[in-house]
Amino acid sequence: MTPTSRHPLRGLLIAQFCGAFNDNAWKLMVALLAIRQATAHMAPGSDAETVAQTQTAITFMIFTLPLVLLSLVGGTLADRLSKRTVIISIKIVEVLLVVESGGRRAAVDRAVRHGGA
Repeated sequence: MTPTSRHPLRGLLIAQFCGAFNDNAWKLMVALLAIRQATAHMAPGSDAETVAQTQTAITFMIFTLPLVLLSLVGGTLADRLSKRTVIISIKIVEVLLVVESGGRRAAVDRAVRHGGA
């Protein structure tokens, strides 16, 4: 008996854990960077705390909105099409979006370094 036949869901559970951990780490990192950017030129105090709380709320809303809006569509597609096809397609789109956002970030960084904005 092979290890995967005794625990057929082990791979799925590990992949799900890694995906959830990655998503939450990413959200936290973006929220902290937004707070840092928003409060970079502020003195410590209640104004900085208010800005930090606002940035955190906005960041988490931005990350949650696509989940709320696209869950129904994703569930419908998963019911009508092969789940494997849906998962692979979504992961490809996810990778393309990350590459695109990285390219945009690099372009903004170059523009800022060279005096444009």
